[in-house]
Amino acid sequence: MDTPWRQWYRDPRTADGVVLFVALVVRVWLLLDSMDAPTFHYPVVDAATYDLAARSLVDGNGLDWRFFWQPFLYPVSLAGIYAVTGGSILAAKIVQLLVGVATCWLVLRVARRLFGPGTGCLLYTSD
Repeated sequence: MDTPWRQWYRDPRTADGVVLFVALVVRVWLLLDSMDAPTFHYPVVDAATYDLAARSLVDGNGLDWRFFWQPFLYPVSLAGIYAVTGGSILAAKIVQLLVGVATCWLVLRVARRLFGPGTGCLLYTSD
C-alpha cells in the first residue's frame, strides 16, 4: 500500500516545499510578533553596533572602529541593504528572514546528499 509518506520519499520536492513553507511561516510570524517590541526599531547592544556601523558607511564616513569590533561582513551587508532601502530596519529584517529560509532549504539539500533521499521527511519508510 502506498502511503503519503512514501510519496514524500519518492518525490523530495514535496519535502522541499514543506520545509520552505514552514520556515517562511515561522519567520514571518516571529517578525510580525516582534514589531511591537521597542528594540525592533531601536537596536540595542550588538545590533546597535552593527546598525551604527552600517549607517556610518552609508553616510560616507567609511570604515570606523565598529567594523573591526566584530566581524565586519554583516555591517557591510547591512549597509548595502540600507543604501538600497533608505535605512529601513524592516527591509533588513525581511532580507534576514529570506536568508534564513534559504538556509533551511540548503541544510535540507546538504543533509539529503549526505544521508539519502528520505532525509527531511516526517516519517521514513523503506521499500
